[in-house]
Amino acid sequence: MAGMAAPVTPSFSSGDAKVEEESPDQKTLMLPPANETGIKVQLDFDKGHLDMLMSSAAAVSVEDFYNVSYELGKALLVKHGGPRQYLLAQFPHDISSAGFVEGLRKQFDYSRLDVSFAKCVPDNDTQIFQVHLWDLSWFPEASTKPAPFLTTSLQLLDEYLKNNFLTEGIPAADMMLLCSYSCEPLSLWAGPVPPGRDYAWTSFVKGACRSCVALFLAAMSLEFKWDLNVFKPALQGSLEVIHCRRGTMSTDITHVAFENAKLSARGAIRQAHDVPTWLSKLALLQSKGLKADAVIKAWNDVATRDSQITGQKRVALLQLLASPLELCQLLIKHASEFGQKGAFSEECFANKALQDAVLEASHMAQLVLALEADLADDGVITRRLSEGLLAGDENLQMELQLALTERSTKFQAAQITLVGSVLKKHHASNADKFKQETEKKAIAAGELEKEEYELMKAQVLHDIRAYGAWISKLADNESSLYHADLTHRTARQTEAMRQAKAMFNEQDVAWFGCLCSPNSASGCMQRITKVLGKMSALYKVSQRDIYIVPILNWTSPSMISSEHQRAQAAVLGALVNGDHAGRCLGVYLCPAHCYTRGALYKQEKTSMELLANSQCDVDCTFCLPLGDRADERDQRCLVRHGRVVFPLLGDHPHASTLAEWKNSPILSKGLLQEADVVTSKTFKVIEDTSENALPGSTSLTHTVNAAEKWAQLGESAYRSILRGVLTGIADKTPKSCVLIVDLWAHTSDAGIAAVAEHFLQSGAHCNLHYVGFHTDEQEVDWAEQYLHEEIRDRFLGGTFKPPIALPERTAKSDDAPPAPSLSLLAYSNVKTGGQKTMATPKSLLAKWHDHSIFANDFRKFLADLREQHALDIAPSVSPKKNGGGDGAEASEPAKKRRRGAGGEAVPGMPPKEDAEELESAIVELDAIPTILTEAVCMVKQKTVLAVTVGHGAFLINREDSPIAIPVGTTLGGYWKGTFRNLDFKTETKPGSAEVAFQLSSCEDHVFIGSKWLELQEVMNSKRLLSPTDAHVAYHKLIDAPTSDRPAGFTVKPLDRICVLFKAETPAKSEGADADATATVPASHICGSLPSEKWSASTFLDFCWHVKWPAVASKGLQPIRPVLVASRPLQIPAKKALKVVPPEAA
Repeated sequence: MAGMAAPVTPSFSSGDAKVEEESPDQKTLMLPPANETGIKVQLDFDKGHLDMLMSSAAAVSVEDFYNVSYELGKALLVKHGGPRQYLLAQFPHDISSAGFVEGLRKQFDYSRLDVSFAKCVPDNDTQIFQVHLWDLSWFPEASTKPAPFLTTSLQLLDEYLKNNFLTEGIPAADMMLLCSYSCEPLSLWAGPVPPGRDYAWTSFVKGACRSCVALFLAAMSLEFKWDLNVFKPALQGSLEVIHCRRGTMSTDITHVAFENAKLSARGAIRQAHDVPTWLSKLALLQSKGLKADAVIKAWNDVATRDSQITGQKRVALLQLLASPLELCQLLIKHASEFGQKGAFSEECFANKALQDAVLEASHMAQLVLALEADLADDGVITRRLSEGLLAGDENLQMELQLALTERSTKFQAAQITLVGSVLKKHHASNADKFKQETEKKAIAAGELEKEEYELMKAQVLHDIRAYGAWISKLADNESSLYHADLTHRTARQTEAMRQAKAMFNEQDVAWFGCLCSPNSASGCMQRITKVLGKMSALYKVSQRDIYIVPILNWTSPSMISSEHQRAQAAVLGALVNGDHAGRCLGVYLCPAHCYTRGALYKQEKTSMELLANSQCDVDCTFCLPLGDRADERDQRCLVRHGRVVFPLLGDHPHASTLAEWKNSPILSKGLLQEADVVTSKTFKVIEDTSENALPGSTSLTHTVNAAEKWAQLGESAYRSILRGVLTGIADKTPKSCVLIVDLWAHTSDAGIAAVAEHFLQSGAHCNLHYVGFHTDEQEVDWAEQYLHEEIRDRFLGGTFKPPIALPERTAKSDDAPPAPSLSLLAYSNVKTGGQKTMATPKSLLAKWHDHSIFANDFRKFLADLREQHALDIAPSVSPKKNGGGDGAEASEPAKKRRRGAGGEAVPGMPPKEDAEELESAIVELDAIPTILTEAVCMVKQKTVLAVTVGHGAFLINREDSPIAIPVGTTLGGYWKGTFRNLDFKTETKPGSAEVAFQLSSCEDHVFIGSKWLELQEVMNSKRLLSPTDAHVAYHKLIDAPTSDRPAGFTVKPLDRICVLFKAETPAKSEGADADATATVPASHICGSLPSEKWSASTFLDFCWHVKWPAVASKGLQPIRPVLVASRPLQIPAKKALKVVPPEAA
């Protein structure tokens, strides 16, 4: 955690000897390879994190002992580089070791008479003997190997905390326990012992690393006063009696070193269980009726962290166990034969998807084997196809890909060039057999020409298939690149969100603040006291040395209940008059809005009396100027007044406060820096953040009440206040600890301002922390989500620098597959979709287009290809792109639109396939039934939408000229309405006046603001900023890329959730004739007809206005439905279009 005080170094030295070690706050240890794979281990040492762990270790519980002791041990090992380095730093010589050894004798003395302890290594190399823990040496001369590797030491520490320091083999009662390291007795030899030393006299053949870690663990227990008889009695017992044997009778150190190497090589034969080994075990246990999940969980409960089955290994095992038994047997056989040098890594089994090109390669291999089998059945034995595929023959691969893509029932093996070559060679060997028949047969000239014609068609089709395969690969490549980028963005956002949440997690090293909603003033004070205690332990300072800045915003008192106001005033008074008096400076924002005219003065007087009764002195004033208004209609004051809160209690209450804060601009000047005015678009609305919560508003405009407008000052204003308060203490005490207390947090403007100051300005000279008090838990949930997302977005945007760097995108080739070579056709300069198209060569046209025999067949053949493929596309002619030069785009005919689809509409020109249906729905004006309600839905062109008797609806054109209505034009809407959830217990479908918010695909359209956009476009824009928030409320978004839409997806409503917009029928005007036609605004007309009638129209469709809420994780929120044209419509003059057929009388 940044900014914490330096950790206390454990010391057991006696006398005046003292060893100090200076280390930087942050360093990185790069270790040599720790195992056969040569993986480098990189560990970060954070001094602040170590401080927090050491403070936690002093009050550790039995339940937390394992986690706390392991994390603390890990931090100390990382800091020093290993257990020997730690022990040598604390006890470098005999004098400084006396205190340590004395502590070991007291805590780990084994006083029973059933064990005798040796004082030297016996002469018998078969005898097992026992020594005390303090007999083990941590000095370098005790071993022929270098200092223990850090990675090995961490694994041993985990092993001992889990399974104890075993030196007598595995007990019979624990035979099911598999340890990661040897449990055999330590192997010693009779090495030289310094004269006069009665401790640390052992010399190791094997076991020096195990001994150093055991001594390190014992040193930790002494330093932090852990009674292992309470926390882990079995570990205490294993450290009291150490079992050893003589490893060699030799006293030559060279021989000892060689013996150590032999034992290491012998131990390397035994490996930890890999995926194939566990697969065989779990398969056996499954056959006995056990479940794999239960077996894995039982193993993880007793295993060390390194040997647990988690992550990719667990996913791989469960996937393999779900595979056919034959596959598992083959994998186990492969692992048995090749061991660690097998063809498969553990990671590959954890990936459910096939790797790139594996599926296509497997299909080609199957086809090759099938072709060779068919040839063998015909007496042609060959391996040329298999050999060519393995050798990477590109022509063979292209032909195989074309055959797989086409999947024609007329496919012949001879179409593969290599097969034809094999067959030709086979037939050539039988030339004599066919020679006589060949000589007897005379081939007519017409037959030769026909064969040439058929060959030409086959070559053209070959080119068409090659081009199609290339286009498919381009689409696949584009989809792959899109989803790779999406995955990268998602990973960055997930990490940024994790770090943002960590700032409000009291258990995390990056903790910054907390949000809560206490029920009383005492609850608030308890929370503040707890936060102060955490800051005190974190920075090693007294609670009285921490600066406190309580902020109370009573700009709009009408928004705060009297009970909350009394509690807030009481907390403010308690803080400025309490133990922190002098180091606590309150900021109070005066009332500025009141709904009752002339009551503002009375409201301010009441507030002042309330603060005075809480022993607050508010005589000192300050001003907060705001910038220019964005809207001239905005009547809010551009100068906000506030008061600095001093204590009233004590002999000289102002003196101590002024001594601490006199240099702060809020006191020395009374005028703060100018802040930005909160605009109408940036006002925040607090909403329910639960998944099935209904939308808060059906209004298309972003509106908040007047009191809310005055209360929300914005981030800029609070940052100005914080700078005005904190600037004065920067020079007085470097890196001061400051707690911001937001007594009415509401929309968390002060919270995000505190975070901004922490990262951008005041954090450079202050250790800032924040606590915000809200009125209820729903407001807390909203504020937490808002702050998390706001901090995350600023991490992603680079405004804030995250404590841990966000993932960078790995280098990946973006090269598209090259275009294939065409044998007969040619490439054109005309492009469609950004890709070049094909053209028929003039020489081919000249030869066959007007041929005396094949002309008609050739023309039909060419016409079919042009209709179905990108062949001979004509370039479009426009002012910007004139002619068919390089890069000219093709002019494509209007494509059929599905109902509700978008696209650029041509006014007055509906698609041809819709023309007949549209024409049949046109009626004369006098054929319209009696009109009950009508609305002018297009003012410019005077289009009227009328509802008639029989629940019919017509679009009427009373003008003298035709009217064209583009697709997506809004024609009607609803009056007032509310949202509700469908009750699945009693209801099966929405009511007649209700519209369900349900979307189905990326091609659906919605309104964002005034723009009618495809859902695909809306989501793509959101995914560029925050991919994890790109979803639709009450729906599940499922990626479904296609060749046309690499970023395509489907949308499925969540189970048992259906949000309905319940419309109200517009009230008729008073005094209106009951028999007269009612005229209503177009935005109300939809309520005049049941919603299912509108939905059944083939010309109209419902489209939803939606918005992204302040808390984006809720997804795209519905506002209200409107009625739009689902296709281009054209209504002739003095005619009407029947959009909803009336019911028969």
